[in-house]
Amino acid sequence: MSMVSSGRRWRVAFVACLAILFSFPATVVAESAVPSIASASGPTIIGSGSSYAAVALDQWTAQMASFYGDNINYQTSSSVIGLNDYAQGQLNFTASEIGYSTGQSAYNPSSPYAPYQYLPDVAGATCLMYNLPSATGQAITNLQLDAPTLLGIFTGQILNWNDPAIAHLNPGVALPSTPIIKAYRSDASGENYIFSDYFATLYPAEWSAFTAAMGTPNGAQAIFPTPSNGQGGVHGAYNITGFEGENGSDVASEYVNDNAGSITYVETAYALRLGRPCVALLNPDGAFVEPSATADAIALEADQLEPDLEQILTNVFLNPNPASYPISAYSYLITQVSPNPPAAIGAVLGQFIQFIACRGQVAAGTLGYSPIPPNLVADDFAAVNRINGAAQLTTPTASNCPNPYLTGQITVSGVSPVAPTVTPNSGAAIAGAGSGGADGSNTNTTTTGAATQAASQAAIQAAAAAAAAKAAKVSSKLQKQGASEGQLTGVALADAAGKDRSQKGPVGAMFWWTLIVFAIFIVPPVVIVLVRRRRKSEVI
Repeated sequence: MSMVSSGRRWRVAFVACLAILFSFPATVVAESAVPSIASASGPTIIGSGSSYAAVALDQWTAQMASFYGDNINYQTSSSVIGLNDYAQGQLNFTASEIGYSTGQSAYNPSSPYAPYQYLPDVAGATCLMYNLPSATGQAITNLQLDAPTLLGIFTGQILNWNDPAIAHLNPGVALPSTPIIKAYRSDASGENYIFSDYFATLYPAEWSAFTAAMGTPNGAQAIFPTPSNGQGGVHGAYNITGFEGENGSDVASEYVNDNAGSITYVETAYALRLGRPCVALLNPDGAFVEPSATADAIALEADQLEPDLEQILTNVFLNPNPASYPISAYSYLITQVSPNPPAAIGAVLGQFIQFIACRGQVAAGTLGYSPIPPNLVADDFAAVNRINGAAQLTTPTASNCPNPYLTGQITVSGVSPVAPTVTPNSGAAIAGAGSGGADGSNTNTTTTGAATQAASQAAIQAAAAAAAAKAAKVSSKLQKQGASEGQLTGVALADAAGKDRSQKGPVGAMFWWTLIVFAIFIVPPVVIVLVRRRRKSEVI
């Protein structure tokens, strides 16, 4: 064999090897790309609103793009901004913790955006997120508060961290003497509404006095009460020095993260994201409880829902279960119903809602939320069936809907939390039929009176007084005991949720890509060495 012919054969083999190697990745990718990415040529769905639910919604929209190629553009603003934008026809859906019946929006939807429907998308809790170094410089991570002390802080009656009311609830904790910086939501938000509803329910007289001093409407409001003249300082019994207005949950949480001695109220997801603690809040049973997937779910067992699924949180705040976290609530999507929206948009909306109610709930716990229970999943399926163009759904089960309630992954002491009850009223799941003035302006500037249907104001006050008395009795024991009772820890869904926090690449593809990279960098040098050795041997 001549040296020339032998060298030519080695070169041909070498080139062929490289050709196979560089063409192989395309074949592997084509065969192992699971799940397949759908074409992103469909309509773009526009949504906006709640920052309370935004951490979950951002993940869900990203997953929809990855899994199905759907274009869902969700822009975080606030519940009230979302309500107004949807009512004016600027959105395909909005997200909110409050409904149009609360009178917080400037507009009500008119045709074709009415009638509309509420779809519960996730449960959550208002975390009292704080950044508090102790008097000796160490971070305090076990702060405990009760409702009257919390009210005192956010009405400017408790000004320093070592106030006797706070010290009484935290025996042995080296509280600093520094001022309390209160970061409140300056925009019209669901968080403001839920937080003020909590105070107005438990302490209606005290809250009314505060709002009167601020010159703002009484009761639950989407705008936090601050002086109508825009001036800080002292207003009667209320010193609002140290109140910092922040626009959005993300901005409020970042402010607290960056400023020692501050506290705010945000959905738990924001505290988890920044690694900041939430206050353990004394519930009506006298137990200090931090927000968690299970504590939120237990509290919401007492929730009452209107026929259109709007929530009444009175009994959640007063839930006597020792494991409940008091300031828990649901968030909602709001969509059109048939014959609207256009079929192409409805098809994507329906797929999105089904994903949220089922697979999307798996990650709720680790994100800082709690899943929606089976009866609300069924309500969401029924809502999908009322959207023009959406694929019709059957009864949700563990096999077609891996919601953690349906699969049995969320339990408390082995028992699934009870789902909230819906006020019976046949055919009333659709809201807003004929609502809104000719210009779409909000003609319903008062609440629906649903709370008075559930319980009279006298009954609410009596229940709140009883809860406060019991909490005060338990609180008085704390200095003797030196520790809290009944505090919950952990998140029940951590294991299950970890499986679906993000899309994972196929194992087979990863394996083959590893082999390809190895082959590209190892095989050519080996072939070159062999060629050179062959040439030398033939020359010899």
